[in-house]
Amino acid sequence: MNLTELLDASAQRFPDKAAVIDGDAVITYSALVAQTHELAPQPRAAGIHAGQRIGISFPNSAAYIAATFAVWRLNAIAVPVPLESSPEERDRIIVSLKLNGVLGQKGFEKLSTELPNNHGLNLAFIRFTSGT
Repeated sequence: MNLTELLDASAQRFPDKAAVIDGDAVITYSALVAQTHELAPQPRAAGIHAGQRIGISFPNSAAYIAATFAVWRLNAIAVPVPLESSPEERDRIIVSLKLNGVLGQKGFEKLSTELPNNHGLNLAFIRFTSGT
């Protein structure tokens, strides 16, 4: 069972239970699943598929969680691209990790169609650090 299957199973069992609490907002399991289905078609329509690396550029919020699960629905790899990054830091993440696109508040930005070498691993998440 992968993470999206686990989310879907939780939504079937507990549709009205809180999945995410974001400030005063409570996002139920069924609402979270619906949000992931709303976001996933953007990268899919751009040709993104399994094994590709997709940047997630949302504030730390329920939207970030929904975007991450949307990427996982495509069996793609989620890579955080913090909004507070400088343009230089953002570019370093994109180039160093060979991102295929970035999903953010303004939609999906396709960057490359190249399938990155994931060294035979079935990755779900890559966190870029500066090494400090």
